[in-house]
Amino acid sequence: MPLPALAQWDSRHVHLSAWDALSSGFGRDEPIPLWIDCDPGHDDAFALVLGAHHPRLRLLGVSTVDGNGSVENTTQNAARILKAAGVLGVQVHAGAAGPLLRRQQYYDCPSSGDEAASSAPAPHPEHIHGASGMELADSDGIWPDRSFGNELVSHKPAVPAMAEAIWNEYARLNPSAPLTRNQTVQTLKSGCAAGAISGTTSETDGTKDACSIRRRIKVVTCGPLTNVALLVSLYRELIPLIDVVVLGGALLAAGNVSPVAEFNIRHDPEAFHVVATAGIQHVVLIPLEVTHSVLAGEHVMRALQSVRSPFGRLMTGLLNYYGERYRRAFGFEAPPLHDPLAVAAVYGAAMGKFAIEHHRVDVELHEGTLCYGKIVVDVWGHTQRPRNVYVALAVDTEWFWSEMLAAVIRANDPSPL
Repeated sequence: MPLPALAQWDSRHVHLSAWDALSSGFGRDEPIPLWIDCDPGHDDAFALVLGAHHPRLRLLGVSTVDGNGSVENTTQNAARILKAAGVLGVQVHAGAAGPLLRRQQYYDCPSSGDEAASSAPAPHPEHIHGASGMELADSDGIWPDRSFGNELVSHKPAVPAMAEAIWNEYARLNPSAPLTRNQTVQTLKSGCAAGAISGTTSETDGTKDACSIRRRIKVVTCGPLTNVALLVSLYRELIPLIDVVVLGGALLAAGNVSPVAEFNIRHDPEAFHVVATAGIQHVVLIPLEVTHSVLAGEHVMRALQSVRSPFGRLMTGLLNYYGERYRRAFGFEAPPLHDPLAVAAVYGAAMGKFAIEHHRVDVELHEGTLCYGKIVVDVWGHTQRPRNVYVALAVDTEWFWSEMLAAVIRANDPSPL
């Protein structure tokens, strides 16, 4: 299925060989470890619930980044959602407070139809997510107090926390891997790291076995990629140990923050460039074309409303607020739930629930142009650059919603609300 022929879900087009790598090495019932980097964000809240409450996943930790709100707000929002979902063994680590290189961007509220933009430019997309990044119409009726979830916030910064969690989990999953830690410079070393970066390995120094181990840690990015770009820059020895699933980008559809660009990528395009070209074996992109096929219509709202509890009221309230803002800004009758799709891809890929193609993907970095922050997919190989990103084209939407709603129901039981 060539990329220009984007279509609705069709299982005949699934390329399982490409997606198998995400769960390769893990047994059918063995949880796959993941780290979620996010900027809650109403749809991020659903991603956290899915990541924490799906039996095929083991959530190692959560990091936050400036995006839908300030990093202070996104950190508090992530901690609140985790506690509300009864997730008490996972810590939240605050990350980057702004893009790698760019000054703070400002976002206008787009007009839908003949409606005029109703808000002044703001440093975060308040026209979608509100001033806090995760507003509710009646938040006082949901959260017990302002400190709710604060005990889940760690003082350890995001990037070192991610590095330590990836190192420890990879060592646990792959006990025979010849990995050593250099305590002097506080970094990580592996026998195959240099080869992974330079493209060469030695079969005489024991690195072949280390490089062939495929039980890698999954890093899911639901916001701008600033933290992950810092991770693979400061801890390059981790590159062979991770796969990265990126929520972001627009292939052929209109962008949601410019005529052609999607928010997560445009907020920090240099960060996406660093991650996409770092040499990570599997970078998976879930673009707007796919997320816009997953709309929270009436059947979804009815299912959430049937969870008659404070937690069910919270999730319904988040989706109601988000849906109304999306309708005003873009004219959508039902809101797309972007971020949970990236989490679902970690285990759903090998099940054949996504269609995918492997391409060269770059991003326009020239600020001031109409295409600034636009991802560029080289479908026909014009640039002759090596393929670097697996691009999702479609998803089984019925399967996704059954998975998402089941996770909400599972989270309801331990919820302290």
